Amino acid sequence: MSVSRGAALTAIRDVRTALETLGHALADANLDDLLRAEPILESAIARLSIQQVPRDERAALATELAALTGALTRCRVLGQALTDAVAIFARARGDSASYTREGRERAGGRARRSLEARG
Repeated sequence: MSVSRGAALTAIRDVRTALETLGHALADANLDDLLRAEPILESAIARLSIQQVPRDERAALATELAALTGALTRCRVLGQALTDAVAIFARARGDSASYTREGRERAGGRARRSLEARG
């Protein structure tokens, strides 16, 4: 089954654009933009159903896929850095609570520690 002309390229570009938007939100630590980017990315990925790409579109598609891979890698690195930073700040505060994707506290709750200072 062949996809319509340009459909594969458009779908890949939409995913890359959504990942770039997500990357900017991660880099800026902007939760609102991060939450807005998620359904856009989900929708773009849902449109990816590439079974056969016309031969004359393959070079352009390969270029877009390389750019998409770069955007995905950037999101992965920024997301991990943000996760690490939040964990470090939480530990520094003595707060070991973690939360689910929906913002609910995970089982185990909060564990507060106190610092003992020697004088």
